[in-house]
Amino acid sequence: MPSFLQLTTPPRSRDELTAAVISAVESLPEQRKARLLLEHCLSMIEGGEYGDEVEGYLEVYLNTPGLPREDTVRALVARGQARKEAGKRLLVRADNDFQAASKLDPANREAQVQVRQERAIHFASAPAWQRAPSEVWECIARFIPRFHLRTWLYLSSFHRDIAQRIIFRTVDVYFGEDQEGLNRGLDLFDRVKADPVFANRVKTLRLHWAYEEGDMLDLMSRIFRSSIPDFKALREFEWIGYPELQGDMVKVILKSHPNLDKLGLIGWHFDAIGVSNFRALAKFTLRAEDDDGFAPMSEVRTVLDANAHTLRHLILGAYLQRAHSWDHAFQSATIAHLTHLDLVDTRISHAVFARIAHAHRLRALTLHGTFEQPSAATVMFGSDHVIGGTHTFLPLLEAFRFVLVGHDDDVKLFESVVHFVKARPRLRRLDLGSCPWGLVLGVLPTLPGLRVLRVRIVNVTADAVRALVGAIPPAVVAIHLATVIWDKPLHEHAPLFAHFPALAMLHLSGASKRRPQPNTMSDKEFRVQSALWTGAARAVAEALPGLDFVGWHGEHYVIARGAAGDGVGTGAVELKELPTRRRLDCGTGVNLGTEDTAWMERKDVPIDYEMSGLDAQYIYLRLRVTTPVVGHPQADAHATVTVTDHYIRCTKLRIDSMYQLVNLPPELLIKVFSNLLFRDILHCQACCRQFRTLVEQSGQLQYLIQADTSAVDESGLVGNSFGDRLRVLQRREQGWHDFKYRATVSVPVNFFSSGIYDLTGGAFLLGTRPSIGNPRTTSGFSYLPLPSLDAAGRSPGPEAINWKHVDLGEQIIDVGLAVREHDLIAVLTSKLDTDGAMPNLVLELRLLSFSTGKPHPQAENPILFVANRTPHFGRCSILIEIVGDYLALLLTFPWVRMGAGDAFYLVNWKKGILNRVAMPQDPPASFTFLTPDILVFSHAETCALGITKIIAPSPEALPTLQSLAVLQLPPLTNHASIIHLVCRSEPNPSAASASNPTDAIILFNMLIQDAGPVHVGHMHMFSFITHRSSLLSTVPPSERSTPFVSSPAETRPALSVFKWADWGPRATRWFDCDRISTRWITTTAGQRYVCAAEPDQGEAPIVLRDFNPYNVRRQRQREERGEGTGRMRIVESSSVITSSGLFERDLESALPYTEVESERPYMYDGVLIDEERMLGLRIQPDGIGVGQFDVLIFGQSDPESFWMSSAQSRIHVLEQHSVTKSSKDKIVRDKWDRELAAAHDAFVALCYTRNNTAPINTLPPEILARIFQEVDLSPGKYRMRHVQEPSFSLGWMLVTHVCRHWRHVALSTRALWKKVCFTLGADCAQEMLARTGNGPIIFQQHYSNSGFRLKPDVHTIVQLVPRMQVLSLKAGSQALKPLIPLLREPAPLLETFELHFVKDRWNIDDLGAMTLPPDVFASSMPRLRHLVLQSIHLTWPSPILHGLTHLEVRFPNPRKETHNGTEQVDNLLDCLAKLPSLEALILVHHDDMILSMGVEPKIHLPHLHRLIIQANPTQCHGLLSYVELPATAKVEFICDSDDVTGSDCYPLISTFSRLNGGSATNTKPPLKIACSENYRDTFTLEITNESKNVGEGLDVLPTASIRFKYRRHRSGSTDGEIGFDFFTRICDMLNVRSVQHLALDLSHRPTRSDWRLVNRLLPELVQIDSYYSSSTDALIEVLCQPWASSFLGADNIDDEQEVQFPQLRTLSCHVARFSESLDAYGSPVEGLGELLPEMFQGRQGSTTPLKEIVMCDCKFEQDDLERLRKIVPVVTRGRWMDDPYDYDHDSSDVESQEELGTETGSDESDSGTQTD
Repeated sequence: MPSFLQLTTPPRSRDELTAAVISAVESLPEQRKARLLLEHCLSMIEGGEYGDEVEGYLEVYLNTPGLPREDTVRALVARGQARKEAGKRLLVRADNDFQAASKLDPANREAQVQVRQERAIHFASAPAWQRAPSEVWECIARFIPRFHLRTWLYLSSFHRDIAQRIIFRTVDVYFGEDQEGLNRGLDLFDRVKADPVFANRVKTLRLHWAYEEGDMLDLMSRIFRSSIPDFKALREFEWIGYPELQGDMVKVILKSHPNLDKLGLIGWHFDAIGVSNFRALAKFTLRAEDDDGFAPMSEVRTVLDANAHTLRHLILGAYLQRAHSWDHAFQSATIAHLTHLDLVDTRISHAVFARIAHAHRLRALTLHGTFEQPSAATVMFGSDHVIGGTHTFLPLLEAFRFVLVGHDDDVKLFESVVHFVKARPRLRRLDLGSCPWGLVLGVLPTLPGLRVLRVRIVNVTADAVRALVGAIPPAVVAIHLATVIWDKPLHEHAPLFAHFPALAMLHLSGASKRRPQPNTMSDKEFRVQSALWTGAARAVAEALPGLDFVGWHGEHYVIARGAAGDGVGTGAVELKELPTRRRLDCGTGVNLGTEDTAWMERKDVPIDYEMSGLDAQYIYLRLRVTTPVVGHPQADAHATVTVTDHYIRCTKLRIDSMYQLVNLPPELLIKVFSNLLFRDILHCQACCRQFRTLVEQSGQLQYLIQADTSAVDESGLVGNSFGDRLRVLQRREQGWHDFKYRATVSVPVNFFSSGIYDLTGGAFLLGTRPSIGNPRTTSGFSYLPLPSLDAAGRSPGPEAINWKHVDLGEQIIDVGLAVREHDLIAVLTSKLDTDGAMPNLVLELRLLSFSTGKPHPQAENPILFVANRTPHFGRCSILIEIVGDYLALLLTFPWVRMGAGDAFYLVNWKKGILNRVAMPQDPPASFTFLTPDILVFSHAETCALGITKIIAPSPEALPTLQSLAVLQLPPLTNHASIIHLVCRSEPNPSAASASNPTDAIILFNMLIQDAGPVHVGHMHMFSFITHRSSLLSTVPPSERSTPFVSSPAETRPALSVFKWADWGPRATRWFDCDRISTRWITTTAGQRYVCAAEPDQGEAPIVLRDFNPYNVRRQRQREERGEGTGRMRIVESSSVITSSGLFERDLESALPYTEVESERPYMYDGVLIDEERMLGLRIQPDGIGVGQFDVLIFGQSDPESFWMSSAQSRIHVLEQHSVTKSSKDKIVRDKWDRELAAAHDAFVALCYTRNNTAPINTLPPEILARIFQEVDLSPGKYRMRHVQEPSFSLGWMLVTHVCRHWRHVALSTRALWKKVCFTLGADCAQEMLARTGNGPIIFQQHYSNSGFRLKPDVHTIVQLVPRMQVLSLKAGSQALKPLIPLLREPAPLLETFELHFVKDRWNIDDLGAMTLPPDVFASSMPRLRHLVLQSIHLTWPSPILHGLTHLEVRFPNPRKETHNGTEQVDNLLDCLAKLPSLEALILVHHDDMILSMGVEPKIHLPHLHRLIIQANPTQCHGLLSYVELPATAKVEFICDSDDVTGSDCYPLISTFSRLNGGSATNTKPPLKIACSENYRDTFTLEITNESKNVGEGLDVLPTASIRFKYRRHRSGSTDGEIGFDFFTRICDMLNVRSVQHLALDLSHRPTRSDWRLVNRLLPELVQIDSYYSSSTDALIEVLCQPWASSFLGADNIDDEQEVQFPQLRTLSCHVARFSESLDAYGSPVEGLGELLPEMFQGRQGSTTPLKEIVMCDCKFEQDDLERLRKIVPVVTRGRWMDDPYDYDHDSSDVESQEELGTETGSDESDSGTQTD
C-alpha cells in the first residue's frame, strides 16, 4: 500500500458512520470505486486543494485497469491544468526571488542572468512578438498572401525582417507601357546593385515584357544585361511576354547563372536558341502560343536530353487554335524520369500520351487541351488495372488535373478516366474539369487521401451538395465548386461544408455570375450590387469559422476575423481582396496560402484564361441514353454511358451573346429540348421564366421527363398526343406506386396447358398438350393478347378474351417471343427419326407470325434444322432470346456429364442462317442479353457470371464469342453446390424499345444443394437482382462501342476478373426465396420485380419491389418532407443473409429499392408481371399447367374516348360561360371562334405528329433526299394545255410543300438544287444557285423551236462553266452560234456535254449543222465522260475525245459532202483505239462510216455494252469487222437505203450468229426474238435474253442483245424479201431452237401453216406475242387442234393432229377482235370470242395447258371473258401501250430523244421547254 494511504488510514477505533462508509466502499465494484475516487479528486482540484495527496489519488486511479476512455481523458486534463497553474505560481515566486536578489546584490551575476533570461512562458501583458519564437511568426507570414504581407513592413523591425525574406523571395518585374511598373522595376534593379543582402533574398525572378521593337526595348535590354549578374542567389527565372527570350539573352543568363534550378519561357514564339546549355534544371516551363514553323522546336528535345539526370518537373503549353506537336520532344528518355508533368492549352497526340503512360514515376499530371485521338486515350485510361492494391498505370500519382476543351460530350473518355482515378489512396489533388458530376460522384468515396478537389456540378441543389459532402474525406483542405445553374443563392449552401474542420479555402463559382462593373450601371446601382456581392462572399466566411480564404465567382479574398476585445468587433469578419492574376501568369506572386489552393485554382501553370473553353458558360445537349454506375445508383441521373453512339453538343451559345437561345421560336426550343436527358430539361427549366413556362406547358417535354424517369417502353402506350400518353403513364405509375390496380379480369384456360409459358409485349402464351398420352408433352400453343381498360376505366368484357390456338402436330420443347418488335414466335420442335440405325431426335426451329400463327413473312426459311440428339441425352433445357435480326438459342442437357450435348446457336432468323458458336469450357446454365451483341452467361459449376461479346467479320461469316469479363459470385463452401442458375431480363435490348434497355434489371435464381453432414440433400433457393448497366460497367468502353459485325481486334484487353467483394455487394440485392414461389421466372418488367409466397404458406400479400433509382429518390424526398407514404417503404441500407453453411461468409447487398405490399392477401401459385399488368396464376389439379389466371390491370385508355370526353367537358364549360343576351352575341361567337382556332391548332399538331410517324418519314434523311432526286419532274416546264393561262410548274420542288420534314430535308440537300432552273425567274435561279453552295451544277436547256434563245444570257452561262457538271443544250443557230465561240474557259467539273443543233426549217440558208471548235473549253475537261453531239461536226481526232465512256454523234440525214474515206477511217479508228473505257458508242448518219473490209488490227473495246450504228448494211458490216465486241454487248444496226435489197442485209445478219451463239466460241442461245414490220417499209429484228416472262426456273445467262432495223425509203415499194419469208430466212441463219419468247408483228399476217413452220423452227417457245385478228385467230386455231375440231368448219380442219407449241405457257394477244364487229363494207364479222372457252377447254385438260392469256387492246365480250377465266388460270386485260415493244416512226428526232432520255417542248405552243 502506498505511504500516503497509510498516513491517511483512520485509526482502528472509528465511529459507526465511518465504518459504514468504508464497508460500503469496500463492497462496490472496481469501476464504481474508481469513479468515486475520480470525483473526489476533481472536487479537491476545484477547491484549490491540489497537492501531493491529489497526485497520489490520481496516480492510483490512472493505474486501475479497464477505465472508460472518457473518464481517463477527464483525469489527465484535470491533472495537466492543475500542474500548469501550480507551475505558473512557482515561476512567479521564482522570478520574485531573482528580482529581490538582484535588488539586494546588483553585482550578483547569477541573479542578473536569471532576470535577463527570456521567459519560457510569456504573459498577456507582453508584446505579441515576444510570445512566440521567430520561426512561428515566419510560418504565419508564409500563410499570409504577399499582397497583404506588405503591411508587416511598417509594424516593427521584427516583422519587417520576416516580411522582407518572404516578399522578396519572388520578384515580378513588369516592363511595358505602364510607367509605374516600369519605374518600380528600375528601382528594383538599382537596389539589387546597391544592396547585396537584398539581392541574396531574391530566389525567383519573373520578367513580364510587353514591348515592340524600338529604342525602349533596347534600353531595357541593356539594363537587364547589367543587372542580372547581381542576383547572386537566383535559383528560378521566368521570361514572360513579348519579345520572347532570344539567343543573346540566353547567353547572358547562362553566363551569370549556369546552375539555375528552374527556367520558364512563356510567350508567343520559342526562339531561345542555346537554352539547352543549362545542365542542372529541375523544372522547365515552355509556352509557345504561335508556332510559325520557324521556331527551333527541336531545341526542346535537346533541353530534355541535356537535363535527364535533374529534370523532374516539365510544363509545356501552346495554343489550341494553332497546329503544333510535341511528338519529337516526348521521344526523349527524360520523360520516363519526370515526377511532375503539366500539358496546358495544347494538342495531345497518341504518341505523347503513350509516352506519358510509361512515366511510372509521375506524381502530378495535368492534361489540359485536346486529344487528337480521344478513342486511343479512352483505351489507355481504361487499361488501368489494380494488382495487389497497386495501379498498373501511374501508380504513384498524387495530383491529377484533367481539363479538356472540345471533348465535353465524349462520355466514354470520361468514363475511362474515372476508372483510372478510382481507388487511388495516394491521390491528394483532383480536378476533372467538365467531367459529368455523376461519374465524379461515383469515384470520390474511393479516394481516402483526397485533400484538394475542384468539381463541376451543372445544377447545384441541396441534395447535390450533400452528396458531395458525404462523398469526400473529412480532412479535405480546399474545395472549388463550379456550376451553371443553382436552385438558390450559392452562399446559402456554405453551411453544408462545415463538415470539414480542416477546410482552409472554399470557392463557389457560377458560370454566368460576374462581379458588378461600374461602366454597365449607374453609381447607385453599382454600390447596391457591390454590397450584395461582398455580402454574399462574407456570408460564406461567416458560415465556416475555420475558413481562411474564400473564392466567389472567380474573385479571391483572404478572411480577417476579429475576436472579443481586439478592437475589430466581436466575431467580426472582414474580407481582404486579392489581386487578379495576369494573362499567362503562373501565379507564384499571388499566394493563396498553400500550394494546394494554388493548384486548385490552376495558378501553378500558365493557362490562358481568356480562352473560351474553360470557365465559359455553355449549354450542352445530351441524348436521352443514361445508365447508372456500378455501386452508385444514386448517381444514375448523372452518370452517362453511350450505347450506339453517343452525345450531341449544341453549338456553344453564350447566354450573354447577341444571339440568345431564348430568341428561338417555341417550336424549335421544344424540338431542341426533346433531345435532352430529362435532368437537362429540368436544368433548362431552372434557367429563366420563359424556359420554365415552356417546359411546364409542353406536353411533349413533360411526357419525356415522365417516361425517362419511369424507364418504360413507350411502344406499349396508347395515344396519339403526348398529353394523352402522359396521362396514361401518370395514371399507370401512380397505380404501381400505390399497388392499386384498376380492374381485375379472370381468364379461364379451357384447354390442357403444359409447362411452357411466356409473357412479353402484352401477350401471354401457354403450351398445349394432348388430351391423351404423355401429359408432359407439348404439341401446340395458345396465346392471348391481354386485355386493357377502356377510356372510362371499365374492365373489358368476355369478348376481349380471345385465345388463338396453333397446333404444329410435333412435340414443342420451348418458344421465344418478340411481339412488339417483329410480331414473331420462335418455336423449337422435336421429332423422332427412326430411319437410321439408331433413333435420333431431330430439333427444328419454326418461325411463325404472332398475329396469324402462320410462317413469318420476313423469314426466308421459316423452318430451320438445328441438331440431332439421341434420346439417351434425356431431358433437354432450352433458352431462346430474340434481339433484332438475331435469335440466340442455348441447348443444354442437364443429365449429360461434362455438357457433351450442350450447344449455343446464333440465328439470323430473317435470312435463315444458323451458326453454332463455340462456348467456353464451363458450359453455361443460362444467359441474357446486355446489349444486342453482349451477353452474360451464368455458370453454375464455377459460380460466376461471364460477360461475352459476339464478334463476326461480316454478316455472313461465322460469329465467335469473345470473353470480356468474369464476375465471381459469393464463394460457396466445399459441401455446397449449385443445382441450377437461371436469369431473366425484360425487355430485351433492341432498337424497337424506346426506353433504355440498360436500365432494366436482371433476375438470377440460384438453387443450392447442401451436402453437409447436418443438412444432407437440403435445397435452398436464393434470388438476386442487378441492373444491366452494372454488369456493362465492367466491360471496357472500347468493347461496348464496337459493333456486332466487326473484325476481331489484333490486341484486346486482357480478361478482367472481378471478385465478388469488388463488384457485388454494392450492385446487387439478394433475397432468401425458400418460401417464395420461384417456379415462374417472368417476374420482372423493366426495373420492377414481383414475388409471392408459395401456396402452401396460405394467403399472403404480394410484394412489389421497384429498383428504379428515380423512384427511390422520390420516395426518399417524400419521407424527408414527412408526407404519408402508406404501404410504401424504401430500403437503402445493406441487407445481410446468413451464410447458413452454404457460403463462406454472410451475403451483404446494398442495391436500393422501394417495396410495397398488396392491400389484401392472395393465394396464387405464381405471379407474373409486365409493364401494365400483373398475372396471378392458378395451376391445374394435376399440377402441370395453368388452369386459370387473374389479370390485374393498372390501366390506360383509347384515344377516341379520350378526345370525345375531353371535347364534351370543354363544351360543357363553354356553355356555362356563354351569354344569351343579344348584345353579347358577338362576344360569345368570338369566344367560340377562338376555341375552334385552338382546336384547329391542336389538329395541325396532331397531323404534324402523325406525319412524323409515317413510314417514309422514318427513313434517314439521306435516303429521303435520294428519293427526291429520283422524282422525274423537272421544274420550269411550260404548261399550256387545259389551262386558261399558261404557267410554269414547280416540278419536283413540290416536295417542299408537303410537310415540314420534307421541306427541311430538301432545303438541306445541296444535290437536289444543282439542276438550276432559269424559266422560273432570275430570283428563283439565284436562290437555287445559293442553295448549291459552291458545289457543281447541272445546266440543261432544250428548245424544239430554233428561234428561242438561251436563258440567261451567254455571258452568264460562260461564267457558270467552271461549276458545271452537266451541260446539255438543244437550240438553233440564234442561241448556239453566240455561245459556242465563247466556250474557251476550262471546265474542271464537266462530266457530261450534250449539244443538239436544231435546224431552222424556215431559213433556207441554215445548213442544219455546226462545227465544234477543236479548242473548246481550252481543251481542259479532265472529268468529261459523256459526249453527245447532234448535227454538230466533230474533227477526228479532237482533244475532247479523251477518257470518254459514252460517245454519241448524230446527223438527221446522210451527209453528201465529199471526203477522203481512208483518212476518215484512220482518224475514227485512232480515236476509238484511244478510248479503251468506252461503254456506249452511237453513230448515226456519220460519213466516216465508209470503211473497207479486212483492215487489221481490230480495235478492242472490252467495256463496250452498247453499240448503235445507223447506215447502209455495207457500212454497218464494215465497222463490225474492225471492232471486237464483248459477248454481252447490245448491238443495234439501222440499215436504211434507197437501192439496197433485203438480200444485201444477209452478210450483216450472219454476224448475229457469231454474237449470239452461232459459233463454237459462244453457245449461249437467245431467249427472245421480236420481229416487227410497219408500213411494209421497215423491218425490226430484236434478239435478246432479257425476257420478263419466260417461265419458271429458267437459268438466264448473259449473252449479246442485238437489234436490227431495216428501212426502205422508196415510197410504196414492196420487197418480197421483207416479211415472213425474210423472218424464216433469218431463223435459218441463227441458232434459235432454244428461243423461249417470240413477238411476231408482220404486215403479212401468218397463217396456220406459217405458225406450224414457227413451231418447227422454235420448238421451245414458252411465250408468244401475236398481233392483229387474222394472225391471232390462226394461232389460236393451231393451238387448239385437235381438241377444237368440232368448233371449226371443214375448211379450217387440218390433217395434222399433233399438238403445236407444247411448251407454251403464256399467250399475249394484241389488237385482236374476238367479238362480232363490222368490216369495211358494214357487214358483220363473227369473232372467236364465244368459242374460245370451249376451244381451250380441251388443251387445258391435256398435259400442255396454258397458264396465262393476256389481252392487250383487244375487243372481247365480258361474258365470254368470264367464261374463259374459268378455263385458264389467269386471264388479264391491258392496253396496247403496256406492250414492251415499241414501234418506230420515221422521225429521227424522236428516235434521238428516245436514246438521250430528254424531253421536248410542245409543238402546239411553239415554245421551248427547259429541264434542269
